[in-house]
Amino acid sequence: MSTSGIVMESMMPEVAANVQSVLLPRTAHWIPEEQPTTLRATITEFLRA
Repeated sequence: MSTSGIVMESMMPEVAANVQSVLLPRTAHWIPEEQPTTLRATITEFLRA
């Protein structure tokens, strides 16, 4: 699958100070539908840090 993650990683520091890049396996455009459990765990971990 192709992903825009690499592009987003370079763009996000322009609009946010606390940026972490994570590429989730087997995902493309619809990450919540493709990997909901992994996405939730990744966001939870970020928010707890």
